[in-house]
Amino acid sequence: MSLVMNKPEVASATMRSWNILVEATIQGAKIQGTITCHSSSENSAKRLACLTFINQLRRAGIWASADEVDESYEVESAGPKDKKTGKSTVKVEIKHKKVTKYIAPYWNHVKAIEIIASNSRDFTFSIEELEEAALEAKGMAKTKRHKRRTSGDVALAKRAANKQKVAAKQEALDKKKKKAVTNKQNKIDLLRAVEKYFTAGTAKVIKDAVKDLSQTYQRIRYALFQIKDNGYNGAKYNLIETKIDGNKAFQLKKAK
Repeated sequence: MSLVMNKPEVASATMRSWNILVEATIQGAKIQGTITCHSSSENSAKRLACLTFINQLRRAGIWASADEVDESYEVESAGPKDKKTGKSTVKVEIKHKKVTKYIAPYWNHVKAIEIIASNSRDFTFSIEELEEAALEAKGMAKTKRHKRRTSGDVALAKRAANKQKVAAKQEALDKKKKKAVTNKQNKIDLLRAVEKYFTAGTAKVIKDAVKDLSQTYQRIRYALFQIKDNGYNGAKYNLIETKIDGNKAFQLKKAK
């Protein structure tokens, strides 16, 4: 009786490309696909294809099965007091709860079926997808393409942008100067009106001046104390404070 032993596969020193048809049985459904591997032997190529398919399924978030199990957890509560120390002991109770565990695909879910020709794994697409792609390409062709600017165009655009920046800065500066002149004139007009109002006749209440001069309370009060502190039109003034019907009243008098 003689025994015939199969010779082990001898790996070639040269790496080559293998197209492996792989099948996965996932959640009761079968999925087939091809994996291209580079290996020196058929067996190692098949193993590498299965491992690649397993990792791709995992990255896609696909699980092989879902099992509901009883998972134990500990609950601590106060136990009886220790007779020696008088301290309460900790009572640990083991409880269980239903938990769904999702099992990742592994070797027993995937197998290499055969080696296929290099062009056998090329995809063909559905008519709907091809028609949709054709419509999108047609729409893109109608879209106007922007003309690529030359270096001269870029330089002109930069000059125009710089001119706009300079013009914007100058406009802001002019506005600031104009506002300063307006504020100065408004201040002169305010001081003139307040001086005339509070030097004529008897003392007056600021609330009445607000209505008569069409100014805010704060601006009139500011003008009064400006005249008191700095004078007006080269003359010094005293600010006399009295009361009218319980309200503060003011009168400006030229200092002698």
